[in-house]
Amino acid sequence: MKKKKAPTAAIAIAAIVLVVIGGISYYFLVIEKEGPPGEGPTPEEGAPEARIFELPNWEAAAGWSFNLFSELENKAYAMTVDFIGESTLGGEAYYQLNYSFNPPIGDLVTNSKAWLKKDTLMPTKVQYLQGDNLLTESIAIYTFSENMWPLRVDKEFTLIENRVSEGTVLSYLVRVETIENVTTPAGVFECPKIVYYRNNTATKNEWYSPQIKWYVKTEDKQFKQTIELQSY
Repeated sequence: MKKKKAPTAAIAIAAIVLVVIGGISYYFLVIEKEGPPGEGPTPEEGAPEARIFELPNWEAAAGWSFNLFSELENKAYAMTVDFIGESTLGGEAYYQLNYSFNPPIGDLVTNSKAWLKKDTLMPTKVQYLQGDNLLTESIAIYTFSENMWPLRVDKEFTLIENRVSEGTVLSYLVRVETIENVTTPAGVFECPKIVYYRNNTATKNEWYSPQIKWYVKTEDKQFKQTIELQSY
């Protein structure tokens, strides 16, 4: 019988980290690590939970359409995401995505451009636009206690999100909880469920599908949004 693996307990961390992007130095303080309560069994070899989900490699034709529902606004949006290609920021490799929204978010944002780091798929830079006019820009730096990819059930790691443009630093414990069949308007997909914990509370759930090489569903409890795949 295999032993159970207990989730990582909450641990205080204090460190000053220097990150350089585009020749600009950013200093930030890592102050915490939070973990979920409870524990889960180690998957048996050959079971669905033992599957490994590798980092996707996007091609130029990649694109997805989503339904985005904002609980705060009680409003639905059609969101289209198109993969534009690869680029570099600060000498590192990125994917560039274009987002479009119908109707415009906040009656202003019609589209956005995002630069996602190739080895994590996390958005370092996002520009929010009204047509061709830049409204605002956000910069974030993500630090991981171990590589995010590949995904597997019971994998967990600490994620530090340094929102440079806002001057805030957030700490999460990210855990791949299980594998679920997720029903969306685009069909049913077998996905690992990724949960983001902050202060022992789940703040975001994501379901990643290797079939479409992206997330088919996201529940963001902080911003009270649900995003579901419509087509691909």
